[in-house]
Amino acid sequence: MPSSTGWVQSSTNLCCSFLGFWVLRAGIVKGDRRVAQKQQQSSQIEEKRKSSGRRDDVDGTYALPKLPFEYSALEPFMLERTVRIHHTGHHAAYTSRMNSVIAHMSTDVGRNPLQHLMHLDDLIDEFRYLFRNQGGGFVNHAFTFYVLGSVDQTQDEADLGPKGKVLELIEDTFGTPDILIERLSSTATQVFGSGYVWLCLANKASSRRLHIVHTANQDSPLSDGYRPILGIDLWEHAYYLQYQNKRTEYITTWWQLVNWDRVNRLVDAWIETEGSSDDFGDGSLADAAGDANGPDSDVTREEL
Repeated sequence: MPSSTGWVQSSTNLCCSFLGFWVLRAGIVKGDRRVAQKQQQSSQIEEKRKSSGRRDDVDGTYALPKLPFEYSALEPFMLERTVRIHHTGHHAAYTSRMNSVIAHMSTDVGRNPLQHLMHLDDLIDEFRYLFRNQGGGFVNHAFTFYVLGSVDQTQDEADLGPKGKVLELIEDTFGTPDILIERLSSTATQVFGSGYVWLCLANKASSRRLHIVHTANQDSPLSDGYRPILGIDLWEHAYYLQYQNKRTEYITTWWQLVNWDRVNRLVDAWIETEGSSDDFGDGSLADAAGDANGPDSDVTREEL
């Protein structure tokens, strides 16, 4: 039988062990909570960046821009499934491949995608070809998605048409919006293969005239000195699930989806910066379009 002194010592040691365990556990739990809080904060920051289309300051990659509308918002004129696949499949793929190209570029790494497309000739041949396709796909999709908006069938037809600065430019160039629609639609209908048809300001945005521009594949009008304010995607993946080979019907219907408020923001942004992307921050479309808040959306500038 152990002595009373030994029993007391054993009890003391046991108590100290238990006390040490709980102190250690408390420290671990507190530390875990701090780590968890930091991880949550980092996760929230990263999630916000991922929805913005902006560049990560650490690894230099760009995130897939979040759409300024829900996937189902364009129905019945554009299927939810079409928009979802187009965004999470095609646009996401171009985003990923553009980031891979940027990661291997050793020159002009400080430029944003808009600037790279404006100055393609500054890139060496290998990267010029790659960025023309992958960077072009990233930027072209960002522009064409941005100018679409949710369908409000309660509004009068007159309220859904062009207004403000873009209406003035349309009238100065074409005479009426109907003439613009007819000419741009005709150009789009005649496009062979894949590509886009754009409504653009001239370089430096010094002219009050607009230009209808066709680009093949993922070529960007930025590379030819134009500043896009409106664009229709003519790749089959943009419409085939719903319209199949009826491209003309798709083109006619597409006009009902144009968000003219956002078109006006692009007009204002190009005029304000005189056609340069140098003042567009990190090159995200939110910077190009200025304030992204509109009457039909609660999307903030940071979410574009």
